Amino acid sequence: MGRPRPDAGWGGPRGEASSAYADDTHSGGWAVACLVKSLRRVAVARARASLAADPIKCKVLTSAALKPVLDVLLQPLRDGDARHWEVVTTMRVLGVTLSDPTDRETFEGSIRETLRARVIQPVDRLIRELGTGAKPSTAYFALCRFVLPNALYHMQIWGLLCRAEVWAEVDGALSRFCETVCPRDLRGRLAGGLRAELALPQRLGGLGIPRVAIEAPLRAAEMWGHRDATEAGMLRQHAAAFRRRGGDLDPGEMVAVKVRDHHAEVSKALDESARSPDGPENSRRHERNRLRAALWALSGT
Repeated sequence: MGRPRPDAGWGGPRGEASSAYADDTHSGGWAVACLVKSLRRVAVARARASLAADPIKCKVLTSAALKPVLDVLLQPLRDGDARHWEVVTTMRVLGVTLSDPTDRETFEGSIRETLRARVIQPVDRLIRELGTGAKPSTAYFALCRFVLPNALYHMQIWGLLCRAEVWAEVDGALSRFCETVCPRDLRGRLAGGLRAELALPQRLGGLGIPRVAIEAPLRAAEMWGHRDATEAGMLRQHAAAFRRRGGDLDPGEMVAVKVRDHHAEVSKALDESARSPDGPENSRRHERNRLRAALWALSGT
């Protein structure tokens, strides 16, 4: 508290070096100011709406470096109970695990932990049930309805901020699912172009089971925009998720590479593979898969 308050430019062009979130209300700015704003809201809610804060449920998320300072500031509110107004370095908000983005190991570790619980474990359960005789059509419905939305949610939020390695376990689980529902005579081709085919939407001949490490930056780019992504700390390796609207001759604003454009390029490459030794078979399958109700991987049901 004895140090001078940081100037307005601290933390980037928008000046949000830290932020606070309290019951759907966000405060941006200096860490101490964020805490003050949140506590004022608690006091106003008590005075005007007779709402009492539960000190056990009230937690403060911060970085490891600021935790000792905020622990001291919140000590008067604890009444001797260490569980009250706990200061944490990792917290789940709206299903997303958050932590200090400058601590990459902790930051990416928390995302992996959430993905294991929300995506990988459910996929492995579906695979086990398929092994005991469950219908592939039922497993595929459950995957699309309950599991993939969780994966897509995290891809849109963290796709530009995480290294590709973060998604490796998810891709592995989804590939195992593809292998389980895939006809036996085609399973050996999953390591090649067949996995890319399954990642396409059905209108292009696939099942819509994404290759997460490849698609995550593209889906996040569509949600964020170039300026927001840059200020949030987009990794250099994901810069290709954006391109200039005007092309090389007319440098314009940076716009996201659409996922649908990526799918169209993959589909075109698969069509061109018809020239390979297995080309005619691949071409016929790819054309057949585009038909309604032609989910080839579930044809045995």
